[in-house]
Amino acid sequence: MDRRVRKTRRILKNALVELMGDKDFRKITVTELAKKADINRGTFYLHYYDIYDLVEEMENECLEHIKKIVKKYSNPVDYYKILINIIEYIKSEKRFFQSIFGKNGDISYINKLKEEMKKLFIQTNKAIPQKDESFQNAFASFIVSGGIGVFQEWLDQDCTPPIHNLILQFYETFIKISL
Repeated sequence: MDRRVRKTRRILKNALVELMGDKDFRKITVTELAKKADINRGTFYLHYYDIYDLVEEMENECLEHIKKIVKKYSNPVDYYKILINIIEYIKSEKRFFQSIFGKNGDISYINKLKEEMKKLFIQTNKAIPQKDESFQNAFASFIVSGGIGVFQEWLDQDCTPPIHNLILQFYETFIKISL
């Protein structure tokens, strides 16, 4: 992708995240976004079909990045490294995650994230009985929902509490549960 295209897309994404701090993304217009990004509407439409298209691209990029982290530390599985690297990634994209997980965010993305993480968790966790699919799903839902809840709480507190301590406790509890 051309450097100018990447720059324009980055500007649009940053402007959208900023607007989402104050307003539900479904109520943000292309005109508002273009004004905030200091581009014209036509330029926006050269890159995206609509606001939903932009939001979906941002969400998919984040999901893919998280999936890469999980896969990187899945053979053998190292949940501590997975969690620490996800924390570092979330913190590096804090404004986006605060927007998407916040009151003006996209609940469907959170559900999509949970489903993808459940699949990955089931694939990577050999301790879950493989015969009982309903137990696998319930156990994975419990762990993933708890983890996402911890991240949401941390984001609500502007990523200021020392999450590494909390994650270590979460990890140690998880290890005890999964044995």
